[in-house]
Amino acid sequence: MILEVEKYPYLYDSRHNDFKNRELKKDAWMAVTKNVIGEKWDQMDEKTRSNVVERYVSSSEASAHDSLRNVAGNFIG
Repeated sequence: MILEVEKYPYLYDSRHNDFKNRELKKDAWMAVTKNVIGEKWDQMDEKTRSNVVERYVSSSEASAHDSLRNVAGNFIG
């Protein structure tokens, strides 16, 4: 998961020019989530996907990490 998030420095680096760009962050969290969850992503309906991603966009880094871990735990394994 860390490797996925590291691809998008504006998710965690407050000095990045795009740090406050919510749309860009939403797209990045969508990609991170899809890559972490894998095939299970395709089993989620669009509303669930949007809700999951919105939690990351509006959350702090720590709680976003916890949320992604919880979601991944529900879909992996």
